[in-house]
Amino acid sequence: MVKLDVVMWTLNGEATLPRVLSQIDRVVPSACVSQRIAVDDGSKDKTVEILESHGWKVYGNHGKGISDAANYALSLVESPFFCSFEQDLVLSESWWLRVSEMIQGDDVAVASGVRYPSVSSLRRLYEYSYQRYLECGKSFLVGKTLDNTVYNTKVLRGAGGFPKLETNAGVDTVLAYRMEREGFKWCVDLDCRSVHLRKGLADEVRHEAWYGQQLPRIWERLRSEGITVDGARNVFLHSLISPISGLRVAWKTKCLSLTYVYPLIRAAYSFGLFKGLIDCD
Repeated sequence: MVKLDVVMWTLNGEATLPRVLSQIDRVVPSACVSQRIAVDDGSKDKTVEILESHGWKVYGNHGKGISDAANYALSLVESPFFCSFEQDLVLSESWWLRVSEMIQGDDVAVASGVRYPSVSSLRRLYEYSYQRYLECGKSFLVGKTLDNTVYNTKVLRGAGGFPKLETNAGVDTVLAYRMEREGFKWCVDLDCRSVHLRKGLADEVRHEAWYGQQLPRIWERLRSEGITVDGARNVFLHSLISPISGLRVAWKTKCLSLTYVYPLIRAAYSFGLFKGLIDCD
């Protein structure tokens, strides 16, 4: 039987945590869990109270943001494996059965499922995009996130832990490339689909703009590790042709709303990147 710790980093998550934590309890067998560790970034709501009521030990973040929270959680892990979850991710019912099998290989450092937005049109867009990445041979980063993931503790510590980034975005991206460089696999089961809770399209648009704003610093970090990135030109080009692409995606997915949803997502991403480039000057 795999023994592991479960970890989470939180900030004002009371709206989603009861559902998220209850599903973790349902999906991950309690007999396998040694510790439940949460690192909180200074929540002002009932986040800590909710976590403790579900049997989690809550620690204050010694730094700021996901990089520091993740590495602090890693320092508290005592089991050979641990899994990480974010406060707005509802696990698939099959998550444990699928992911626990993948992590067993000697050359596997990380294993995870994929996450899809709770908004129907966005879920269809993700499904289409993932399939396109696979067909084009650009699937390296697909599904490699920190929020429904199992790690080999010894391997991750030996590789220096979670990458230290100034941004809250991009930790998973840098970690994926680091694992590849170290000769380890990050296995992803594309049929193991968890739900990333979103309030609606407006929430997703804000998230895309926020992520785009972090891109210049993420790219800078990747380049410092010898990793080639496409850069801003590629992002802006995709935004420019997104009205046409949106029509194609809508036709392929039989989801009419993607005619405007896709261009809107691309525009938000590009707008965020534009702001990020200005901030870096």
